[in-house]
Amino acid sequence: MAKAERLPNLIIMSLFLLGCEKQYLANEGYTPEIIQVDAKEVKKAHFFGTSYNFNMDSSAIEAMDKILKDARSAGIDNIGFMLISNEVIPIEAQKRAKKQIYKLMYKHGFITSRIVDSGTCVYQEAKTGVRIDILKYEIKEPDCSSWSEYIGDMDTNKNLPKYGATATYNTMEMVANKADFIAPRKYRGQEVRAAIAAAVATPGSSGGSSSSSSGSNSRSSGSSGSSGGLSLGGSMSSSIGL
Repeated sequence: MAKAERLPNLIIMSLFLLGCEKQYLANEGYTPEIIQVDAKEVKKAHFFGTSYNFNMDSSAIEAMDKILKDARSAGIDNIGFMLISNEVIPIEAQKRAKKQIYKLMYKHGFITSRIVDSGTCVYQEAKTGVRIDILKYEIKEPDCSSWSEYIGDMDTNKNLPKYGATATYNTMEMVANKADFIAPRKYRGQEVRAAIAAAVATPGSSGGSSSSSSGSNSRSSGSSGSSGGLSLGGSMSSSIGL
């Protein structure tokens, strides 16, 4: 008998909760949680003059070596470079210069994924040489202070102050390379032979097996890094909706 008396109350309570749920979903003040990371790139450029064929003398190499050493000692992980000339740069000269630059960067612990190859820049008034870019990324941390104070009206279904701050902070900590907040990385390219070998080695593909690929086909071509850009101190805000 007691259970029968409580049944109407349970039905009324269920209808009440259902109505609250519909009102909550229809409320225009409610928006999904947003992860927003404010990141700024600060670029400091150093120029080293070379000959037309981009042969660097010992003094230029020593100066570049010191810049790279100091940058690494200061905790810099990202670095870039560009070849500049007033005439078209021969391919062989580009390869020789880049090989020498990468060698110096590797010497001081910079890894390929953190090196931005900005390619070449040719204009009439240019002085031939190499520009080295020291890249720093400033991340503005969200306000994740205590919620012990009054945090807003719970009845309006609107976002509360600091909504999404914790998710934003966790995202910042998980992304190792802060440059990824500024722009995506460029695809480094792939040799045709390596691409064919990979396709042949894929299960279910026509012809051949994985044994047909050779070690020499595993190389990738092209330059690494993301779009460098010439502007200094550019900033960007990245947002992810949950």
